[in-house]
Amino acid sequence: MQIPTIDKIYERLLVAEAKIVEHESRLAMLEKPKKKGKK
Repeated sequence: MQIPTIDKIYERLLVAEAKIVEHESRLAMLEKPKKKGKK
């Protein structure tokens, strides 16, 4: 069994974060924007 390297784990985190940010931006567009302070 192969142990994932830090790079692989970090890469997965970046991909997951990108998907979450994209999802949040879609939700933000559906809702009325409350505050513009996030990225």
